[in-house]
Amino acid sequence: MRSWWLSQPAIIITQGALREVIRHHASSSEQGLLGFLIGEPCECPNTHRRFLSITGTLRTGHAIAEDDPVQIPDAE
Repeated sequence: MRSWWLSQPAIIITQGALREVIRHHASSSEQGLLGFLIGEPCECPNTHRRFLSITGTLRTGHAIAEDDPVQIPDAE
């Protein structure tokens, strides 16, 4: 087995998903905001290398306080 197979998979993110991450980050310059990346694990049929394909995002309105552990509210 090749050593790269045991390493972490690569992450591929579409331009649209990256744009949404940037927009979400820019929407609150004072606080960190919680959000999720949406995608799926994939494998190249030629090399059998694993990678994650990120194709979308999910914004939340939940702000992350510096002194609190990150907890996702039930409503989100």
